[in-house]
Amino acid sequence: MCGAFLTGADILLSFPLIASRGRTAVLTEQKFPLLWKYIAKLEQEPGYKKGVKKIVEIEGSFSATI
Repeated sequence: MCGAFLTGADILLSFPLIASRGRTAVLTEQKFPLLWKYIAKLEQEPGYKKGVKKIVEIEGSFSATI
């Protein structure tokens, strides 16, 4: 996790981290800059982008939160 290569742990953590970003006053970029950098890195993964693209094709839009 958080290493040079994407692992299963990264994938399992990606949704709760992405979904919680911006939904709580506790998880702010000022308090956790490295965590926000990690989330941004996850969002740049080709598989993540492909998944988002597929959801947009099916649903018309994508949001990690409701």
